[in-house]
Amino acid sequence: MKNFPFLTQPDKTALTEAEQCLHALSALDSNSDLLGRAIALFPIGPRHARMLLTVMQIGCPSDVKEANLLLALAAATVAALSLDSPFVTDRNAEEGSEKQKIEATKLGNGTPVSKLPKKVIAYTNYRHPLSDALSIVRALRAYEFSSDPEGFCTVQHMHARILYEMSKLRKQLIHIYITFSKGGGKVGISTNSEMNVADVEVEWKAALGDDNISKKHEQVLRQAICAGWADRLARKVSVQDLIRSTDDKGEQRKHKGTQYQACSTQERVYIHPSSSLRKSAPEFVVYNELISTSRLYMKMVTSVDAQWPVMHANALCTFSKPLSDPPPWYDPFSDDIYCWVSPSFGPHLWQLPLHKFPLKSKKHRVAVFACALLQGKVCPVLVELCPHLAADPATLLLPASNTQKRVSELLHLLEVSSIDSRYKLKIMWDIQPD
Repeated sequence: MKNFPFLTQPDKTALTEAEQCLHALSALDSNSDLLGRAIALFPIGPRHARMLLTVMQIGCPSDVKEANLLLALAAATVAALSLDSPFVTDRNAEEGSEKQKIEATKLGNGTPVSKLPKKVIAYTNYRHPLSDALSIVRALRAYEFSSDPEGFCTVQHMHARILYEMSKLRKQLIHIYITFSKGGGKVGISTNSEMNVADVEVEWKAALGDDNISKKHEQVLRQAICAGWADRLARKVSVQDLIRSTDDKGEQRKHKGTQYQACSTQERVYIHPSSSLRKSAPEFVVYNELISTSRLYMKMVTSVDAQWPVMHANALCTFSKPLSDPPPWYDPFSDDIYCWVSPSFGPHLWQLPLHKFPLKSKKHRVAVFACALLQGKVCPVLVELCPHLAADPATLLLPASNTQKRVSELLHLLEVSSIDSRYKLKIMWDIQPD
């Protein structure tokens, strides 16, 4: 890309950042070439295109109505991440409300909601505990459901102009996805030919009466946000790391709020006070932007599970060699051999939970398959033979197993014929039934 003959040479820094963004989205990965081509189909930002594609991919909407609702929610979430927050926030009022809550708790009277500032009450009504973007989606749904949008914004202390633009953008994104995903089968886009803008709007409006997003849809949307902003992942700093990085207790007391380490910077960052995740402080979050005041604050924060970066941003991960403990195994449902690897993420090499991958080594695949075959996991009828075997089939996985003649012959025959699955074994039996 740096050597491309542009008519007007772009800024090198911007070009490098754009390339890094596409790499984080797995759009330049040779193993996922189709994803990059699919992202390029859409005339929108690559992060937003990746998010829409991820929702429609992992949601697996076989039902047309379900697909329409998922697309409507995805478009609304992308719109929420594309514009400023519609909430009119007053930091002083928010701090005052916290003091009122504390005082009320001490008196045992509960929280006097009627005495809280109206702006705080309005914002609290739409807070989503796991995502600021989904908080805005809730507000957008209520705005579009209202018979008097302008009056709604006045009462709820929201920016009418922002919500109006957000509503327009949501509809445009739906039209863009349906239009440009047609004929996208060649690049792996799964779309239903029966989907159209009118039906998507019908499902969106049918769901407007319910302020809550279902747990299933919520998880799909949060995964999609993780996929689109994986290079803006941040991890909560542990107590041990805080102690190691602090020279004296006085310095440690200066840091109020939960500290995070972001992928993109060496400085510690914090969840913005206006975020609905400020108190819960999840282990991993992704953010839309960093703003610098007295500290670096993350805005538009979404909680993500530790397994998701590997699933949706493996271009930013490094993986260990296949682990021997726990050992590789045969999965009869997928008819494949899997192993566990230990992934680490980003420039700080954060350790993530163990992840399963198909085992690549032909020699080891054959050994695991032979073990599963003798245990009756490949052909259940062979379970009855297990008590009569001279040794435990698990010994096939040991390095010294080749020293035994029968074991060595079995592994050699399977390896020569490249038999490491039930499907391949059946083909060989059909060719050589004896």
